[in-house]
Amino acid sequence: GDYLEPNGAIPDQIHGSAKDTLEWMTGRLRMNLARGDALYEIGKLK
Repeated sequence: GDYLEPNGAIPDQIHGSAKDTLEWMTGRLRMNLARGDALYEIGKLK
């Protein structure tokens, strides 16, 4: 589909959706990194 408006601007809803997706992915990455750090710390204790 053609998501561009006639003037070439990206519609707000699509721009917002991409932003939400990026924030979600960033959040997932932070969560995974934190979990990895925790597992690493637990592993050092054993």
